[in-house]
Amino acid sequence: MLRVSKRSDDMSKEPSTVQDTSIARAEAAFRAHLRRRGLKYTRKRQAILQAVMQDEQHFEAEELLWAMRRQAVRVGKATIYRTLPLLVDAGIIREVIYGEKHAHYEHTFGHTPHDHMVCRDCGRVIEFDSREVLELIRQLCERQGFQPLYHRFQVSGRCERCRRDAAARRPGASTAQRRSAGPARQS
Repeated sequence: MLRVSKRSDDMSKEPSTVQDTSIARAEAAFRAHLRRRGLKYTRKRQAILQAVMQDEQHFEAEELLWAMRRQAVRVGKATIYRTLPLLVDAGIIREVIYGEKHAHYEHTFGHTPHDHMVCRDCGRVIEFDSREVLELIRQLCERQGFQPLYHRFQVSGRCERCRRDAAARRPGASTAQRRSAGPARQS
């Protein structure tokens, strides 16, 4: 669930917590990005930035819109859809979890890079970071003389729970076959 701050009435307020400091740094980066593109840092853009920075969950544009409306933060759907790509370009958020007809986002500003495994059956998202993946990317880019800005790596498949449930539903599946679907875990 996205949490939305109503702090957009004072765009010069000093940060008071670690999260506020992170938001202030993201705001500075976003302002600089907008300035380079000849765009203004508006109260609506500030409210959107604060909303996405205050939650660690993946979100969709529509979820952001409704979360902001529940908190009585007035922002239009078009403003959200125009602002999200600007936040992506500024390196504050990134698009994640593909395979659906709409984008999902997460804020990445100040976070260690990570990647995702997405279950095609239940939609579960497992985040992971891997030095081996980062090293492979570094080597591949070096070999090609390519300077990476960021990477996106997603593994789509079936999670342990869905594999186990599918094996249990399979007619005539033996106990050994059910076990090979993965160890049973308590939820």
